[in-house]
Amino acid sequence: MLQFKRIFAIIGLVAIDIVTVVASLLLTFKVIAPSSPTIVPQQYLNDGYYIFLMIGMSMTLIGVNIICGNYSTSLKHYSFGEIIRTVAAVGIIFLGMTVFSAAFETDRFDFRLISIVCIFSLILQVFGRSVVRMINEVSAKVTTTAKSKNADVRKVIVYGAGEAGVSLCNKARQHKELDINPVAFIDDDPTLTGKKVHGLKVYGDFTALGDTIDKTGAQEVIVAIPTAPKQLLKKVMEVCREKRCMIRRFGSIDDVEMR
Repeated sequence: MLQFKRIFAIIGLVAIDIVTVVASLLLTFKVIAPSSPTIVPQQYLNDGYYIFLMIGMSMTLIGVNIICGNYSTSLKHYSFGEIIRTVAAVGIIFLGMTVFSAAFETDRFDFRLISIVCIFSLILQVFGRSVVRMINEVSAKVTTTAKSKNADVRKVIVYGAGEAGVSLCNKARQHKELDINPVAFIDDDPTLTGKKVHGLKVYGDFTALGDTIDKTGAQEVIVAIPTAPKQLLKKVMEVCREKRCMIRRFGSIDDVEMR
């Protein structure tokens, strides 16, 4: 799952770079060029050449960013070092365009055109990655806040799927301040094993208690049998002590917490 998220994030950064190239060329060719015809020769204003340049720049920018490592560190942060690498990537693009245009001495691009495209590209790349960084920071804060809120919510196994056990589940769902989350039932009635009661699976009888604690990661066992004999409570306490799990009793007048 984590690897999938990383791949998805990298695809997002690549998409930002493609949008950066398209936006840079649009600003240069469609906004600046018409008002400054000396910057862009008229023969380059046709759609075919525009698309050719867009594809070429996009592929080059992506390749250079891969070499510069701009698709790895930018996922977590975007500090001064990442900005320097972005500048280096755009600088390589600038040199490449300059060399390419110099190869056609009769119709080469004006130096100002190359500069404008690269400046726009740099600004938009920095902006795009800064937005990614802000989104990651906000997401991390939200996740941290959610984890801190749920830190005290304990997973509990309800021992007894009868009336008292169902009542406990209802109480836990209606009163979030109790900070308990029922995750499973244990019941000594063999006909209930494997079935669901009030949306929770009955994992089995007493013999399944230890394994159920391990499977669910439960931090507490609540015995919801008002007439539970002391011998049963003692056996449950022994399992909970072995699993370092809390135990409480629910459904009687003396709701006594035992550890």
